[in-house]
Amino acid sequence: MPGKKRKAAALAAVLILALLSGGCGEKSKKEPITVTVWHYYNDEIKASFDKMVQQFNETIGAEEGIIVDAYSQGGVNELADAVYAAANGAVGASAVPDIFAAYSDSAYRMDKLGAVASLDSYFTDDELAKFRLEFLEDGRFSADGSLKIIPVAKSTELLYINKTAFDEFAGATGAELEDLSTWEGVASTAKKYYEWSGKAFFGLDSIPNFMIQSTKQLGQDIFTVQGDQTSFQLSEENAAKIWDTYYVPYIKGYYLSSGRFRSDDVKTGLIVAFIGSNSSATYFPKKIETSKDSSYDIESYVLPYPHYEGRDGYCVQQGAGMVVAKSTPEKEAACVKFLKWFTAPAQNLDFTASTSYVPVQNEAMTFDNTVKALQTSEESDVRVQTAKALYTMLEDYTLYASKPFAQSFDARSALNTSLTGLVQADTEALSARVETGEDRDTVCGELVGQEHFKEWYAALSDTMNNLLATQE
Repeated sequence: MPGKKRKAAALAAVLILALLSGGCGEKSKKEPITVTVWHYYNDEIKASFDKMVQQFNETIGAEEGIIVDAYSQGGVNELADAVYAAANGAVGASAVPDIFAAYSDSAYRMDKLGAVASLDSYFTDDELAKFRLEFLEDGRFSADGSLKIIPVAKSTELLYINKTAFDEFAGATGAELEDLSTWEGVASTAKKYYEWSGKAFFGLDSIPNFMIQSTKQLGQDIFTVQGDQTSFQLSEENAAKIWDTYYVPYIKGYYLSSGRFRSDDVKTGLIVAFIGSNSSATYFPKKIETSKDSSYDIESYVLPYPHYEGRDGYCVQQGAGMVVAKSTPEKEAACVKFLKWFTAPAQNLDFTASTSYVPVQNEAMTFDNTVKALQTSEESDVRVQTAKALYTMLEDYTLYASKPFAQSFDARSALNTSLTGLVQADTEALSARVETGEDRDTVCGELVGQEHFKEWYAALSDTMNNLLATQE
């Protein structure tokens, strides 16, 4: 029970300090405040966060009588579901945590339940000015513009590549790394790799992010929010670009999704490249495991997020911030005390550099600061390459996050299901039809044709319009 051990250790520190400061045998008049945090960090990222929590509890927390107790709830979706169940008093659910990590869409629906504290009054203007503006604005989604999410570690998406495999492929075919700067180049490179090797080249972790960012790069917002009304705005022309960039290569075998994350597919040699969060640097494999007893070492390339030819670079602004549950002024102040400490440059760089996230305050956000915190400048280090690509994008790209709305949580799920579900169903149908004797190219041509595209686009539009029509 690591959480209980941390809590006991922190409580012991608080009590010892109280005895030392209050005199022998004198009872402390102030009971320590326990702050429960729910997050979605796992593995090395969780270990890094736990280290920061312990550091706070043994220093500032011990001095001020605050104990932070942190628990992972699994993944992002599991966390969102657990918090929502707690707020609704579901049978078997725990109490609402004092702080919980949340993206704006899940924070929005919690705010609609009246469970989220407004935080502006806990910060001075000078304190807020230290944060990158876009990061703060992502946490201002309510009608009054109040701050509901404190950014603690932000991320975007990058292109991760097995350098060892790509260099072999490039040497044999003349493929160039520069081609991967555009979505059209990614698709054509994947086709060339499939024709050379008979294997898939590429995969994506987040389909909703891909659809939202693609639409923005092509000149639209996929959702427009005006007051309480939200509309779905993906044009047929832009939907066709998304179809050609995602669906067609998957059906033809150029792209692939197999494991839970695409870094898993790189690790097993199923693909060469993938789009994933910059935190993927933590999981990018150092070797390919071709079987239980066979593996070989690899190196990596990390490149900025692709854009469409002739279009500006937009990249997703993501990374859950921390939401403070509405409670008492004393409890909310204790929560904010921890978050101010955690987002200060020294602590925030320690956490974000080790996990390949982006620090949230302007003073900390430089490549040199990150490399210094990493204590290495080795060019082959995937974390250094990630930082270099990140800061290039922070300079040259526009960070973008769609505003939350009443059904945004469900809308993202529908975007994901719309394409991934279709790809899965159609690849299975393709295999079944080929097994019964049909020509593969003929079946592929039917699946990627205009008629099937129009059916998908109409179904997606109907799903979204029906969903948005149920807004409260």
